[in-house]
Amino acid sequence: FTDDQPTWEYPITATEIFSSSGYDSVWVSSVDPNYFVTSTSEDLYYSTDAGMTWTEAEVDIALTGAVFQIVNDAAGTLYATVGPNTSAGAQTGGVITSSDHGATWTSLDFPDAGATHAIAVASDGDIFVGAHSTVHGVYVYRDNTWTKLSAPDEEYRAIITDPVDASTSYALAASTGVYKSTDDGVTWEQIVSGLGD
Repeated sequence: FTDDQPTWEYPITATEIFSSSGYDSVWVSSVDPNYFVTSTSEDLYYSTDAGMTWTEAEVDIALTGAVFQIVNDAAGTLYATVGPNTSAGAQTGGVITSSDHGATWTSLDFPDAGATHAIAVASDGDIFVGAHSTVHGVYVYRDNTWTKLSAPDEEYRAIITDPVDASTSYALAASTGVYKSTDDGVTWEQIVSGLGD
């Protein structure tokens, strides 16, 4: 902020176009803040005027659950994780991508249509995803192919990559803590020393 006491605006308001009052994720363009994407329980919406008006996005798979996280790569392409809808008994999900600021989305065919939660794009373009539900573990999308990495079969809630060293990544497992890889995800080391139980 440039102000010690910044003001906040709340442009994401409930209107008749939103099918749910619960919002699960939001993305704002760092290049042009007029571009917004937000998700409700089973829908995605985009805005081109900083949230003043909204349009439902077109998605080529059924969003059975929440869109947990939306990120972008250096070129501005968006990627989002789709989780399960446990209340409805749906355990599927996946990873979807958009190249038009969130107006249209296509599936990246995540293995077994597994539900996903965490996602990060490395500086070299590799996409790391943490799965949960029908499949577990950490996956990487590289050269248009999904590969399951050697991280333990856990549910992963967060993944980050080193912005300088693309070979270094961190993943937060729901049950066993933080893991670190320094070799593009080939091997993972648990780093929980000093963390509480």
